[in-house]
Amino acid sequence: LDPQTGAFDAAWAPVVSARVRSMVTSGDGASAYIGGDFTTIDGKGSLGRIGKLDPATGVWDLGFVSGPTNQGVRSPALAMSLEGNHLLVGAGGSGGGCALLDATTGTTQWSKHATGDVTGAVLKGNFSYCGGHFGGAASFEGLDRNKIASVVTATGAITTFAPNINSALGIFSMGETPDAVFVGGDFTRIGSSAQQGIGMFRDLDALTVPAAPGNLTAIAGDHQVVLSWDVPD
Repeated sequence: LDPQTGAFDAAWAPVVSARVRSMVTSGDGASAYIGGDFTTIDGKGSLGRIGKLDPATGVWDLGFVSGPTNQGVRSPALAMSLEGNHLLVGAGGSGGGCALLDATTGTTQWSKHATGDVTGAVLKGNFSYCGGHFGGAASFEGLDRNKIASVVTATGAITTFAPNINSALGIFSMGETPDAVFVGGDFTRIGSSAQQGIGMFRDLDALTVPAAPGNLTAIAGDHQVVLSWDVPD
């Protein structure tokens, strides 16, 4: 559709063989990634569940071939997030998966298996956030995570970020601002905080460790010690 007039562009007609579940465009508008259940694009080959095309022409980039997104399988792509040459994919299938792909070639950089669909994905700086329906013991690549996990983008190492999101299904969607990650779903609590279906986390890159307090002094008293210090900047 024309964004100004809403006019339908009948000439723009890329074809996939099954449902589209997710889409994301590059910041410069030169590329779009389409994910879902499909296995063929314009009748051509088995290119996985993700395709890359030119948003202006609808022409597919057949040089992009998605690698596995869930335990060696190209699973339905339920969510995607793009930053630079990294494409983060939340996948369904057997259990669920969260995978980082090379945005140019589609090659899998790393892939994590979950015990439920990964329906949200946010790629921000040093960290990749994966959210969905997984939860409980060994629910995300063998670690205990309840509906959300964080992975170091460059290495694939899973961080200690592990908030407890309640409910059976948890997260259905995720979004971001420059220094925060938002989650939406059917939950009512995150940790000890009441959160009715929507919540926010500070991006791990935005968190800083405070400096040590200065000028610490101790004054001895009768069965007590009085401590004083300067609050760090």
